[in-house]
Amino acid sequence: MTYQPGFFDVENRIEKTKQYNSPLLRLSGHIDFDFFRSELDQYFRKGKDYSKGVRPTYDYVLMFKILIIQHFYNISDDQNEFCINDRLSFMQFLNLHMGSKHT
Repeated sequence: MTYQPGFFDVENRIEKTKQYNSPLLRLSGHIDFDFFRSELDQYFRKGKDYSKGVRPTYDYVLMFKILIIQHFYNISDDQNEFCINDRLSFMQFLNLHMGSKHT
């Protein structure tokens, strides 16, 4: 017998994980990561000409937050990718959803 998820199953799980007081969610509650956006954009876009069809990069704030996860949990790149896809608390911290293309 296969399990058919209910309409609110994902939302209920997300709300339940918020009750565990995740250190990542506490961190995002105290830090406005968009504050770093202009500085990161200025640093990483330096010298790139996007008018010539260069593929757009991932959001720099998202990548910065991914590095925070990697450092905080002391995990490799591959483990980090797996954990982001596997753990709701990581997805919440990164503002990703189950159907996001970045996961």
